Amino acid sequence: MSSSALEIRHLETLLALAECGSLSKAAARLFLTQSALSHQLKTLESHYGAALVEKNVRPLRFTAIGQRLLTLARAVLPQMAEAGRDVARLAQGHAGPLRVAVQCHNCFDWLMPAMDAYRTLWPEVELDIISGFLMDPLPLLDQGEAELAIIHDPQEAHPTVVFSPLFRYESVALMSPRHRLAAKPWLQAADFAAETLITYPVPDEMLEELFRGSRANPMFGMGFWLNRTAGAGASEVDVEKILDTPWQRQYWHNVCLCRDAPRDMIAAIGSGYQRMFIIPSMDVIIVRQGRDGPFSDAKFLRLVLGKR
Repeated sequence: MSSSALEIRHLETLLALAECGSLSKAAARLFLTQSALSHQLKTLESHYGAALVEKNVRPLRFTAIGQRLLTLARAVLPQMAEAGRDVARLAQGHAGPLRVAVQCHNCFDWLMPAMDAYRTLWPEVELDIISGFLMDPLPLLDQGEAELAIIHDPQEAHPTVVFSPLFRYESVALMSPRHRLAAKPWLQAADFAAETLITYPVPDEMLEELFRGSRANPMFGMGFWLNRTAGAGASEVDVEKILDTPWQRQYWHNVCLCRDAPRDMIAAIGSGYQRMFIIPSMDVIIVRQGRDGPFSDAKFLRLVLGKR
């Protein structure tokens, strides 16, 4: 064989097939049609004179030849990505800042690990999250005060901004198992017509988004914190204090609001120790009002629940 038909795109295809498990999912990941991806496979199989994946087998399984090429893809593609980053660093001569403006404050669970992974790949970049709740972070891009904005709704075309969708997710309702709506397989906006909406004071147009059935609904005004890790091994945290520390030093693993509170407790937390604690197992809602409270949530809950 004098030459090879193998190209980088073929290695990317093989890796996508292995990680996605099906032709259709791999094609969607690579932004190809299923027929285009099938054509790539047939071209390679014709060149090598052998099948790369076993026919009519689910889930997808590679032949010995396909497995050898997959091993090559797993070795070569990371090296190429690393080389590309190195070349970019050399070409730029400097890294600079990457300031991230976040409109949806309940996205930090996935954003923080993503930023940690980014920092490993691009250590020269100065990552920073712009603090505060931003109703509209896009003007910060125009003003040069941020390089990246994470927003919750599709936007119209903008001459100086590139929009890239991240993902979709489903909004869920939290309620007691004895609530009249708990037995329904799904909920519609009309189901909430007779219910009381408890939220932070935000403009009416923001609240209207809760009932428009948008594909990505971040539920502004109510961010829920969980107590499900409560137990002897968990550490109690004062959310108010930990959010005041730089995000690089924030630690959220194996922590809870109060070890002595039920694990099904959820909390809507505002600034200045404004709180609403919901405990479905006790049919209890606790509202804490105050500013710069003298004791933590854990101590407050122990006092209220008689756990002193």
